[in-house]
Amino acid sequence: MPTSKDDRERREFLQKALRAWTESPAIADALPSDGDSLRVDIAVNEHEVSLLVGPPVAHRLTPREIEVLEHLGRDVGNAGIARELDISEGTVATYLKRIYNKLGIHSRAALARWAERTLG
Repeated sequence: MPTSKDDRERREFLQKALRAWTESPAIADALPSDGDSLRVDIAVNEHEVSLLVGPPVAHRLTPREIEVLEHLGRDVGNAGIARELDISEGTVATYLKRIYNKLGIHSRAALARWAERTLG
């Protein structure tokens, strides 16, 4: 069944709100810590959204990916991150690509903000 632009926008809004709620510290701490996922469903009027929630996002990153993120906030670019971690720029780019994919973030600025908020 075709949906209107407004319906799609409402659904996207609900999905973002639900994801933000599930990633809040109180909810994240209540999620299974053994790697299992939890399905969360929400319905507002005729709009239904489901979201599969796993361990907090930061726990899905490898220690090296977290290290790259910590350096990202210093605004030194890939070359600076590579120098500080003693790896190649290509390796930094690969780590960043994996991080973008895991977090569903599409810009370096948004990733830096996420890292600051999440990793401190």
